[in-house]
Amino acid sequence: MDVKPIVRYMVVCNEYAVEGSQGSRISALGLITNVKRDNPLIPATKVPQICILAALAGGRGNCRLHIEIRSDDTEEIVFQTPYREVQFGNEPLKVAGVTFRLLGCVFPHPGTYGIQLMSEESLLDEYSIVVR
Repeated sequence: MDVKPIVRYMVVCNEYAVEGSQGSRISALGLITNVKRDNPLIPATKVPQICILAALAGGRGNCRLHIEIRSDDTEEIVFQTPYREVQFGNEPLKVAGVTFRLLGCVFPHPGTYGIQLMSEESLLDEYSIVVR
């Protein structure tokens, strides 16, 4: 039976670096909490890259994950990644690290956006950023 994992942490940043001989450590670079528009006269803002790092535990079997970015004002999904399969097997203590690199994300208007880590259609965790 598949059991959905819990999120130990989720970090949103500009970039990440993989360290260690087997990629056992990941460093987040440039944490993101706010996005400033390039031109205040143009409501839409394009961000070249957003990276998401997550550590998941307690899962069993397989889990399909993806990221959705949703406007808090309109509930509109403004960006979505393809699904990614994570295998936990029968090891509930296993911690799985997952990374996502979002390229060319467009925020259509100023406001608060939720970056949501989803398992199928269930919300696992959410991180809010503000576009000013």
